Amino acid sequence: MAIIQDTINSFREGTSVETSTYFDSFDYCHPLLSEAGDLLLEEARERGIEIHGRSKADIARELFEPLIPKYDKESDR
Repeated sequence: MAIIQDTINSFREGTSVETSTYFDSFDYCHPLLSEAGDLLLEEARERGIEIHGRSKADIARELFEPLIPKYDKESDR
């Protein structure tokens, strides 16, 4: 699942957007969803995450949010 790890690393290094905003906005998360494709669903299945009846954005949020450090507005000053 190199593409998923690459996406996590890229997001950790280059964003100042809150994670909830990232997954709530189609403009932000569309590249992740389009590039990951079926790998996203495969990874979710392997981790025991329910995928039926859920959007890819919701599945991606469950996969990635625990791995991404929370954006701290105070420390960005």
